[in-house]
Amino acid sequence: MPKGVHGKTMAEIQNRVAERAELECRRVRAALDDGVVRAETEAVFLKLDQSIQSDTDGWKREIPAKPVLARFASRASLSEARAKSLYISEAARSSRKPFAEIADILFDAINTSLS
Repeated sequence: MPKGVHGKTMAEIQNRVAERAELECRRVRAALDDGVVRAETEAVFLKLDQSIQSDTDGWKREIPAKPVLARFASRASLSEARAKSLYISEAARSSRKPFAEIADILFDAINTSLS
């Protein structure tokens, strides 16, 4: 509801609502403009591709892990819990040591608390 409609006639309120609707339509059309959508898609793609190619963690902030895991599990006909368990098991055996940073943080915290 637009502001300032108290005490207005129905026709005045209809006009204000119609004006507001038109403004919103223009805003949405501008945001969904083909050029804007293509430019934004390219920018995000290049950012993710650069992060993956240079083996940085930037892509992890952009791609939510939980929905990715859910989709993977669904396509692999696994429960999410089973897929997560299989990942953790495989990661623990990996030479890349994906949990090394977490382990370091935990061990530092334990050593600090024991000191």
